[in-house]
Amino acid sequence: IYIRASSIAYNKTKAKPVSGTIISALFICIAFGLAIAFFEDWDIWTSVYFTISLGSTTGFGDLVVTTPESKYLIIILSLLVPPALADIAATLAVVLEGLFVSPSALTGDESSLKKND
Repeated sequence: IYIRASSIAYNKTKAKPVSGTIISALFICIAFGLAIAFFEDWDIWTSVYFTISLGSTTGFGDLVVTTPESKYLIIILSLLVPPALADIAATLAVVLEGLFVSPSALTGDESSLKKND
């Protein structure tokens, strides 16, 4: 899926791959979850749940890592996943902007906009 960025803040000619960012963030969470499952002796689903909640910066606090290897992994994870989630949020903002904002407002053509006197 490609979405053409139409906002002034984005390059108007560049298409952003939406699915690639989502798949990358999920792959990172699953890969780190498998590694943490190995170091912490957790089952895979618990460790993937932990990495997704940590990566989304929610971090409920119901699970805590205890080994030094896992602590190093979550430091790296906390540096990788939030920027990917921010990119997903920015892409969704562009999609919503395209749905709710008129094209003339994005191009700067103010002749078609109503003026309040």
